Amino acid sequence: MDPLKESAAKKAYEYAQNRLGENALGSAKSCLLQAVSYDDDDPVYYTLLGLVAYASGEFTKAKEYWRKASSDKYLGVFDSADFLDYQKGYDLCIDHIKEGKYTKAAVSMNRMIKKMPNTNGYRFLGLIFANLGLKKTAVLNWTEALKIDREDNLALEYILTTDGGKLPLFVEKVYMGVLSFGTNLKLL
Repeated sequence: MDPLKESAAKKAYEYAQNRLGENALGSAKSCLLQAVSYDDDDPVYYTLLGLVAYASGEFTKAKEYWRKASSDKYLGVFDSADFLDYQKGYDLCIDHIKEGKYTKAAVSMNRMIKKMPNTNGYRFLGLIFANLGLKKTAVLNWTEALKIDREDNLALEYILTTDGGKLPLFVEKVYMGVLSFGTNLKLL
């Protein structure tokens, strides 16, 4: 391997780790994609990329990255009872929404998020509560998405749209990083 590319990949990976420490999943993902563009043979980069995708609720991408890393340890997650239950609950939630049963959808999604917190889940739950007319509860869920990824522009956009263009103070503190919420993303 070209030493310059190897060095650039390592720097991008280190920067990604720093961004994860700041709960900035979007930036971390960009850095990791840059790392694999320089060195697509290093399984560590793909493993962490899979963890970032997983925390974002991008399960198909996570699976793809973990396959590239040949990471049986993480690929096994998709066969676990918890993940299969999550998928079943997600499908049930979608069915409830199609039927206009938003309260049942909220109960179903809330149960799933307790098992597997992720940005997509919190965003989705926020949208369900917004459809139920529960703006404050919707904003709270979108704030949870921001706690996982403070760069979650969709969650921020939903908050701004729902609250008439003004961030509630507690959301502003989360977004600006005044409050510190550690990330559970680590290579085990």
